[in-house]
Amino acid sequence: MSVPVAAPPCNSRPGGGSIVPGDGEECMATISFSGKTDPVIRRITTRDVVEALAAGGYEQYEISNWAQGNSESTNQRIKVPFTDSLIRHSPFACRHNLVYWRNEPYLGFGAGAHSFAEERRWWNVKPVPEYIRRIADRRSPEREGEIIDRRLAMGETMMLGLRLVKEGVEDARFRARFGVGLEETFGAEIAGLVRRGLLECLPDRVRLTPEGRLLGNQVFAEFLLE
Repeated sequence: MSVPVAAPPCNSRPGGGSIVPGDGEECMATISFSGKTDPVIRRITTRDVVEALAAGGYEQYEISNWAQGNSESTNQRIKVPFTDSLIRHSPFACRHNLVYWRNEPYLGFGAGAHSFAEERRWWNVKPVPEYIRRIADRRSPEREGEIIDRRLAMGETMMLGLRLVKEGVEDARFRARFGVGLEETFGAEIAGLVRRGLLECLPDRVRLTPEGRLLGNQVFAEFLLE
């Protein structure tokens, strides 16, 4: 399998076999697979892509996203919410998506857009004509919503945060939001995943191992209620 990492700045989806030119300002790569891709092929292909992108100067900062540029060679540092710590990222990392992966509040505008704030998630009507009519009538475009309870919010924070392969989930940030630490909340789950070689515990955070990045869904399931 060949990965076009030497091309001009672009967005790449190696798993889908398509290359989409960027706007000249970004240089990111995204790997994606169809839902029917054989798990063994998926793992082998992912390893090939990771090696090829690394050789081409792309840095993996999320399970399926890479950005060109070495974060250690840039002065850009992105502050992690709720703490005074700083995590280095490539200047081409998608800051918009970092909000999602850190499970921070966001507002969506437009037909079908989703929003999340104050432990509530909601989404707008999808049909564009209906959305326009509601706005013209000064009515809310919201279609439905749901309350994210404390336990679900904890699990989603783990599921989303662990997608950031270097940042992971920081104990201080988790404690500041929920009032309890990772060990108190998910000690048994974390210990089991460490024994399986899918998670690593650092002094201040937990994050996926290289093997865990290939089996992320198995890891995430441990933190979500059935």
